[in-house]
Amino acid sequence: MMLRTALFLCSFFIISLCLPSAQTWGQTPEDIVTPVEEATAAEADISGLHENLIKTKDGLERLYYVYVPESATGESGATYPAVLMLHGGGGNALQIRDHVQIEELAEREGFLVFYPEGTAKKVLRKKLATWNGGFCCGVAAEEKIDDAAFIAEMLEEAAQNYPLDMTRIYATGISNGGLMANVLACKLADKVAAIASVGGPGIPPECKPSRPVPVMIIHGTADKCALYDGGESCGGCWEDAIAGATKLKPKKNPFPCMGVAQQDMFWREINGCSAEAEVTFKNGDTLCRRSADCTGGSAVAVCTIYEGGHTWPGSPEKDCLPVQKFCQAHRAIVGKTSRDFDANEMMWRFFKNYKRDSSPAQE
Repeated sequence: MMLRTALFLCSFFIISLCLPSAQTWGQTPEDIVTPVEEATAAEADISGLHENLIKTKDGLERLYYVYVPESATGESGATYPAVLMLHGGGGNALQIRDHVQIEELAEREGFLVFYPEGTAKKVLRKKLATWNGGFCCGVAAEEKIDDAAFIAEMLEEAAQNYPLDMTRIYATGISNGGLMANVLACKLADKVAAIASVGGPGIPPECKPSRPVPVMIIHGTADKCALYDGGESCGGCWEDAIAGATKLKPKKNPFPCMGVAQQDMFWREINGCSAEAEVTFKNGDTLCRRSADCTGGSAVAVCTIYEGGHTWPGSPEKDCLPVQKFCQAHRAIVGKTSRDFDANEMMWRFFKNYKRDSSPAQE
């Protein structure tokens, strides 16, 4: 047992040396500004990144960051939409911020970005966090953490401190974060106006949203972590990357996941969409179809990235140095990142058509 533990910790030490140098895995960024609650009334400009801790009703202390663009601070009393950005399994709030780099778009379009953090284990000072998606993942699922309740409490608190339009809250995430976006559509349909899942492994059991929620599904056909067609052997990407970078062979715990066609059919039925779907985007490796004749003005869109991997389309790729074995192994496992489709741009085009009352917003 002691030998296995030593090997496990050793593997993560190797990972810590091999991650891309530009990534932020839990360290404090230099651009965090004074928390809003500590600002004086005279300090009207609250733009920038804010770190927040909240003690939830279940007694846990939870972390989230809020980015407020300068374009969302100019008018007194005005409120702005927000995108909840949910990290994948084994990631954390600052890691997903660095990875997707959505803040330039937020500045241009005038929306806030929330980076909540799942339940994290710390290994050699690096936070490896997960979300409870019902059928996975990690510590969050094992301990039955109520992440939907955390997000609801976060939004209630944030509405007191930030210029947040509670009728225009959107959720997105990759992998375990994409699953968590589906959890929010299922459990917080009274708070979330629309969602987008990138490489998500499915929908939680007993999903009964209180209203039709517009949904966008973005998925690569060559995804090895959340199989495009579904199956019994999803997950395990971290273990595969460790095995590829070291001589270790960590035990994998695969789980069954839903294919994209199943997810599409589920949300079409929930939202009362017809069988017809029109092509809305076609470029290079990407094809998007959308059903817009759904109940309450909702919609279901599916964007397929042909030969795309378990990645965020359009995100910048960090260079892997020759000595960064884990970086190279991880990139080989997750696969290709599309340059023909910008997930940030396309999901925002989808989101901004909807408000929480289910009626399409007037652009």
